Amino acid sequence: MAITFKNVDYFYDLGTPIATAGLKNISLTIPDNSYTAIIGHTGSGKSTLLQHLNALLKPSHGEVQIDSRVITAETNNKNLKSLRKKVGIVFQFAEHQLFEETVGKDIAFGPMNFGATQAEALEIAREMLTTVGLDEKYFDVSPFDLSGGQMRRVAIAGVLALKPDILVLDEPTAGLDPKSRQAMMDLFLELHEKRGLSIILVTHQMDDVADFAEHVFILEQGQLIKSGTPQEIFNDYQFMLDHGLGLPKATQFALKMRQQGFKVPTLPLKEAELVDLITKQLTETEQ
Repeated sequence: MAITFKNVDYFYDLGTPIATAGLKNISLTIPDNSYTAIIGHTGSGKSTLLQHLNALLKPSHGEVQIDSRVITAETNNKNLKSLRKKVGIVFQFAEHQLFEETVGKDIAFGPMNFGATQAEALEIAREMLTTVGLDEKYFDVSPFDLSGGQMRRVAIAGVLALKPDILVLDEPTAGLDPKSRQAMMDLFLELHEKRGLSIILVTHQMDDVADFAEHVFILEQGQLIKSGTPQEIFNDYQFMLDHGLGLPKATQFALKMRQQGFKVPTLPLKEAELVDLITKQLTETEQ
């Protein structure tokens, strides 16, 4: 299921003296079955764009096409429920949205809201609990007795329980320790590769963009200023540095090697690529 923005503007408080542009003339396509990263500074428009992905916000001008549905300023909100089931959004610190007395009931809430019986919803909840890597022993436990990382997995399970085609992730690893962060990113990759979910990742972590994304969109002050593959984006390292966006650690290290006189024809993005580069350099030196 692809999502296409066509000349989308969005204004907060439109029609008032304090109207503010959140998005300006955005045109882009997020392909079906893709892993896409959206990056930019705080206030760049990422969260505003994210809320257009399942019509939580509607364009002030232009249109957003989600699968076969076209969303404009005039679209009736009453007809959007099925669409919001297809595009699941996991907001930053999603664990703050947990509210039920048990983990199972919290995950089951969404399916019941969309018409599933209690028995059906609880069955889905059990499946999603294991999908996100939590043991069934947590099913009847209060979510507030879990660790922060476990609570976040429960919140993600609640979104997955709606069986979306697209999973939108807003800074999903914020506040997690390195081990938990890596486990979370591995979970999203598995959902993409084994379950066929399209992943849309909003992040400040350039290593995650390099390691997982296939497409990258960069926003600044509500505008799309650059797009491409991670290789295309990070090879234009001066652009990234000029806009204060940073680089993957492997790319940073390779640039320092280049400054020291080493031959670095192509900048690596991932640690394994950096290891290959260093190994090649050492071999050539020995010869």
